[in-house]
Amino acid sequence: MKRKLFVLAGIIAFISAAVFAKENVMTVDTKDCSVSVPEGWSAMNSFRIVKGTSVLCLLAPEKQGEAFQSNCNITSGVVNKNVTEKASLQAGKEQLEILFPNFKMIEEGKNYHIYTATINGLNVKQVQFIKIKDNKSYIITGTSPVESFDSYYSEYKNIFKSFKIKPSAISDDSIELSTSDCSVRLPVEWLGQYTNSSSIFNFASPADSKTGVCSSVSLLKETLDKAYTTGEYLDILENYYSSSVKNFNLVDRGEYFHVYTASNSDGADIKEVQFVKSNKKKTYFLFTCTAIEDNYDSFADTFAKIAESLTIK
Repeated sequence: MKRKLFVLAGIIAFISAAVFAKENVMTVDTKDCSVSVPEGWSAMNSFRIVKGTSVLCLLAPEKQGEAFQSNCNITSGVVNKNVTEKASLQAGKEQLEILFPNFKMIEEGKNYHIYTATINGLNVKQVQFIKIKDNKSYIITGTSPVESFDSYYSEYKNIFKSFKIKPSAISDDSIELSTSDCSVRLPVEWLGQYTNSSSIFNFASPADSKTGVCSSVSLLKETLDKAYTTGEYLDILENYYSSSVKNFNLVDRGEYFHVYTASNSDGADIKEVQFVKSNKKKTYFLFTCTAIEDNYDSFADTFAKIAESLTIK
């Protein structure tokens, strides 16, 4: 069943988000590796698609007129002991020749190769980089339409250059997103998108098996013209919502959070909790957790855990 993502449409769009500077790179960390996401790109995790394999998909901004969205997939798998990167690429090449029509090798190096092929009826050009450590291989595959590949190649190389295999305190069931000023952890099975084009991270839970509806979490960063206490900032939000959000009703209020019910733009009855953190420099991080009202209680603990993980650097 297709996921219904209307829950992602929170009611905080009135806030003008500050765009991250180019140097404010977003990093995605898993339990054993990390990678930087180019500015303007999104990242979508899709772990354990195949037993022993994990996938992280980085998506370039959509461009009008292109046959498909350029992307970079990172996959991992187990390899036999003493297998070299070159040998692994050669084995992969032999499989590619079988799988893809019109396969043509363009360039080969010690830890990469570039080729063209027809995949799902589309003419594509791909680069594959490889790293192997402790009997585990990591393949970074950049894919673009043939005519667009050259304009993305430097990004693919930068993604590979940023990729690090490293021990981590992150457990097998979580993933961490970080920028130069904050970081947050979330369950690995949440299949959201993490966008590096603005100060908003969006991610969503797996869809409900019966309704197809996802619950969601978004993080927004805002710098204001003056410093407010957390209570004052929540007051500003509530005053705005009470006059502009349909059926807004404040349910609970704490020192750094509030809970309310409302109707979203699709007419659905939702319940949201918003957590506020500040770096005490007129910059506020607004963490909004959204669920269909009837499902909210089943997500409340997860929402609190994710919000608790938010660290301001």
